[in-house]
Amino acid sequence: ATQQYSEIILSLLEVFQVNAILEPTSMETVLNTICTELEALEIIRNKRVIHDKLIKREQISGLGIPNTSMSLYHARSDEVVKPCFRVYTLPNPILVRGMDEADMEINTILLMLAPENTSKEVLEILSYISNLLIQREENIRLFELGDEIKIKEFLTKQFQRFLKEKNLF
Repeated sequence: ATQQYSEIILSLLEVFQVNAILEPTSMETVLNTICTELEALEIIRNKRVIHDKLIKREQISGLGIPNTSMSLYHARSDEVVKPCFRVYTLPNPILVRGMDEADMEINTILLMLAPENTSKEVLEILSYISNLLIQREENIRLFELGDEIKIKEFLTKQFQRFLKEKNLF
Protein backbone atom coordinates (compact mmCIF):
# COMPACT_ATOMS: atom_id res chain seq x y z
CA ALA A 1 0.00 0.00 0.00
CA THR A 2 2.83 2.39 0.87
CA GLN A 3 4.22 2.06 -2.61
CA GLN A 4 0.83 2.70 -4.18
CA TYR A 5 0.25 5.87 -2.16
CA SER A 6 3.81 7.06 -2.82
CA GLU A 7 3.50 6.49 -6.57
CA ILE A 8 0.21 8.41 -6.72
CA ILE A 9 1.69 11.28 -4.70
CA LEU A 10 4.82 11.44 -6.88
CA SER A 11 2.71 11.40 -10.01
CA LEU A 12 0.51 14.23 -8.68
CA LEU A 13 3.54 16.32 -7.73
CA GLU A 14 5.06 15.68 -11.16
CA VAL A 15 2.05 17.08 -13.03
CA PHE A 16 1.35 19.82 -10.49
CA GLN A 17 1.77 23.34 -11.81
CA VAL A 18 0.52 26.86 -11.27
CA ASN A 19 -0.27 28.49 -14.60
CA ALA A 20 -1.50 31.94 -15.45
CA ILE A 21 -4.37 32.14 -17.91
CA LEU A 22 -3.57 35.29 -19.81
CA GLU A 23 -6.79 36.33 -21.48
CA PRO A 24 -9.77 34.94 -19.68
CA THR A 25 -12.91 36.16 -21.40
CA SER A 26 -15.25 33.66 -19.77
CA MET A 27 -15.12 30.48 -17.74
CA GLU A 28 -15.90 28.65 -20.95
CA THR A 29 -12.74 29.95 -22.68
CA VAL A 30 -10.63 29.45 -19.54
CA LEU A 31 -11.67 25.79 -19.31
CA ASN A 32 -11.04 25.41 -23.02
CA THR A 33 -7.48 26.73 -22.61
CA ILE A 34 -6.88 24.44 -19.64
CA CYS A 35 -8.21 21.34 -21.40
CA THR A 36 -6.20 22.05 -24.55
CA GLU A 37 -3.05 22.29 -22.43
CA LEU A 38 -3.81 19.10 -20.50
CA GLU A 39 -4.45 17.21 -23.73
CA ALA A 40 -1.10 18.37 -25.11
CA LEU A 41 0.56 17.14 -21.90
CA GLU A 42 -1.24 13.80 -22.28
CA ILE A 43 -2.85 14.14 -18.86
CA ILE A 44 -6.20 13.82 -20.63
CA ARG A 45 -7.11 12.29 -23.98
CA ASN A 46 -10.17 14.14 -25.18
CA LYS A 47 -10.34 17.79 -24.21
CA ARG A 48 -13.91 18.19 -25.48
CA VAL A 49 -15.26 15.51 -23.14
CA ILE A 50 -13.45 16.91 -20.10
CA HIS A 51 -14.43 20.48 -20.95
CA ASP A 52 -18.10 19.49 -21.21
CA LYS A 53 -17.92 17.49 -17.97
CA LEU A 54 -16.50 20.49 -16.09
CA ILE A 55 -19.15 22.83 -17.53
CA LYS A 56 -21.94 20.39 -16.64
CA ARG A 57 -20.53 19.99 -13.16
CA GLU A 58 -20.66 23.75 -12.73
CA GLN A 59 -24.27 23.90 -13.93
CA ILE A 60 -25.33 21.29 -11.36
CA SER A 61 -23.89 23.20 -8.43
CA GLY A 62 -21.66 26.21 -7.93
CA LEU A 63 -17.95 25.48 -7.66
CA GLY A 64 -16.76 28.72 -6.07
CA ILE A 65 -15.42 28.23 -2.54
CA PRO A 66 -17.30 30.70 -0.32
CA ASN A 67 -15.20 33.42 1.40
CA THR A 68 -12.28 32.86 -0.98
CA SER A 69 -11.42 33.99 -4.50
CA MET A 70 -11.10 30.36 -5.65
CA SER A 71 -13.22 27.76 -7.35
CA LEU A 72 -12.65 24.02 -7.40
CA TYR A 73 -13.34 22.34 -10.71
CA HIS A 74 -13.26 18.58 -10.56
CA ALA A 75 -14.27 15.62 -12.67
CA ARG A 76 -13.77 11.93 -13.20
CA SER A 77 -13.68 10.51 -16.67
CA ASP A 78 -12.31 7.67 -18.78
CA GLU A 79 -10.60 10.41 -20.78
CA VAL A 80 -8.33 11.26 -17.83
CA VAL A 81 -5.04 9.43 -18.29
CA LYS A 82 -3.61 10.20 -14.87
CA PRO A 83 -4.88 11.98 -11.78
CA CYS A 84 -3.97 15.62 -11.64
CA PHE A 85 -4.23 18.64 -9.39
CA ARG A 86 -3.27 22.02 -10.83
CA VAL A 87 -3.78 25.68 -10.03
CA TYR A 88 -4.63 28.38 -12.57
CA THR A 89 -4.50 32.10 -11.88
CA LEU A 90 -6.48 34.76 -13.73
CA PRO A 91 -5.33 38.35 -14.24
CA ASN A 92 -8.89 39.62 -13.79
CA PRO A 93 -11.66 38.12 -11.68
CA ILE A 94 -14.42 36.10 -13.32
CA LEU A 95 -17.92 35.77 -11.90
CA VAL A 96 -18.92 32.22 -10.92
CA ARG A 97 -21.58 30.62 -8.77
CA GLY A 98 -20.39 29.68 -5.30
CA MET A 99 -21.04 26.38 -3.55
CA ASP A 100 -23.50 28.38 -1.44
CA GLU A 101 -25.30 29.34 -4.70
CA ALA A 102 -24.31 33.02 -4.40
CA ASP A 103 -22.44 34.69 -7.26
CA MET A 104 -18.82 35.45 -6.44
CA GLU A 105 -15.66 36.66 -8.12
CA ILE A 106 -12.73 34.30 -8.42
CA ASN A 107 -9.21 34.67 -9.77
CA THR A 108 -7.87 31.23 -8.86
CA ILE A 109 -9.04 27.94 -10.30
CA LEU A 110 -8.14 24.70 -8.60
CA LEU A 111 -8.48 21.78 -10.96
CA MET A 112 -8.72 18.15 -9.92
CA LEU A 113 -9.13 15.32 -12.39
CA ALA A 114 -9.15 11.56 -11.96
CA PRO A 115 -9.83 8.57 -14.18
CA GLU A 116 -13.42 7.27 -13.94
CA ASN A 117 -12.43 3.91 -12.51
CA THR A 118 -9.65 4.95 -10.25
CA SER A 119 -8.34 3.36 -7.06
CA LYS A 120 -9.66 4.29 -3.64
CA GLU A 121 -6.10 5.50 -2.90
CA VAL A 122 -6.29 8.13 -5.64
CA LEU A 123 -9.68 9.32 -4.41
CA GLU A 124 -8.43 9.40 -0.84
CA ILE A 125 -5.42 11.54 -1.76
CA LEU A 126 -7.50 13.94 -3.90
CA SER A 127 -10.04 14.32 -1.13
CA TYR A 128 -7.15 14.94 1.29
CA ILE A 129 -6.02 17.81 -0.98
CA SER A 130 -9.59 19.21 -1.14
CA ASN A 131 -9.71 19.29 2.64
CA LEU A 132 -6.33 21.03 2.86
CA LEU A 133 -7.59 23.79 0.59
CA ILE A 134 -10.20 24.95 3.02
CA GLN A 135 -8.81 23.76 6.34
CA ARG A 136 -7.10 26.95 7.40
CA GLU A 137 -7.04 30.58 6.42
CA GLU A 138 -3.32 30.45 5.63
CA ASN A 139 -3.83 27.46 3.30
CA ILE A 140 -6.46 29.46 1.44
CA ARG A 141 -4.08 32.44 1.15
CA LEU A 142 -1.27 30.21 -0.07
CA PHE A 143 -3.36 28.84 -2.93
CA GLU A 144 -4.80 32.28 -3.72
CA LEU A 145 -1.30 33.76 -4.04
CA GLY A 146 -0.46 31.09 -6.59
CA ASP A 147 3.27 30.77 -5.82
CA GLU A 148 4.13 27.44 -7.45
CA ILE A 149 7.27 26.72 -5.42
CA LYS A 150 5.58 27.49 -2.09
CA ILE A 151 2.48 25.46 -2.97
CA LYS A 152 4.59 22.51 -4.09
CA GLU A 153 6.60 22.63 -0.84
CA PHE A 154 3.37 22.80 1.12
CA LEU A 155 1.86 19.83 -0.76
CA THR A 156 5.05 17.79 -0.32
CA LYS A 157 4.98 18.42 3.45
CA GLN A 158 1.29 17.60 3.68
CA PHE A 159 1.75 14.39 1.69
CA GLN A 160 4.52 13.30 4.06
CA ARG A 161 2.14 13.97 6.93
CA PHE A 162 -0.57 12.00 5.13
CA LEU A 163 1.75 8.99 4.80
CA LYS A 164 2.76 9.28 8.46
CA GLU A 165 -0.88 9.35 9.56
CA LYS A 166 -1.40 6.20 7.55
CA ASN A 167 1.65 4.74 9.31
CA LEU A 168 3.22 4.19 5.94
CA PHE A 169 6.28 6.26 6.47
